[in-house]
Amino acid sequence: MVLLNIILSIILIIIIILFLILFFGIRISLNINKTQAKLVGFIHIKIFNTITIFKKEFPSKEESKPEKKDKDKSEDTSSSITEQWENIKPFISDIKKQIPNFIDFLKNTLKSIEISKFNVHLDLGFENYAQTAKIVGYIWSIVVIPNTSIKAVQITAKPIFIEPTLDFNANIDITIKLLKTVKAFLKLLFNKDLIRLIIKIIKSQRAKNE
Repeated sequence: MVLLNIILSIILIIIIILFLILFFGIRISLNINKTQAKLVGFIHIKIFNTITIFKKEFPSKEESKPEKKDKDKSEDTSSSITEQWENIKPFISDIKKQIPNFIDFLKNTLKSIEISKFNVHLDLGFENYAQTAKIVGYIWSIVVIPNTSIKAVQITAKPIFIEPTLDFNANIDITIKLLKTVKAFLKLLFNKDLIRLIIKIIKSQRAKNE
């Protein structure tokens, strides 16, 4: 009986701690700069605004190795971006239909996020100039909502037509009140059209890997 009481007490304490974490939220501080193959920055995740539960620095010791020649980097970047675009291309029409759902989710989620700073810039370029302009245009149409409605948010994207490019700079400091995001997340998660899209993408990736 004593052992059972101890176990129940431990479970109760864990539940209380989890509730407090959900109520007070998680603070995420992120500062990352990616230029070609070079990644510099850090990610810190804290609870109760002071206790660090995750910390990651870039580059890590394992990543601090001699880099390949610039020519190899350029070729790798080009093939990687082109390959990613070809994988996404068949689903562009379905993804566009889901944009309103993601915008609703974003609006609901923003209500539960305290944003101290959210600055993100993306440099994006494909081998095909038209693809570059189209994708960056999609990004501009999506980010106009947070950019105009939230003072601390600045998300920008720049098309690069010189060479295939996927570089970015992010400086973010936010607190997420997870308890308030559950309803918005569940609404998005159980969207039937989104589930079908995810299943289609999974089946497509499995077929390519076989």
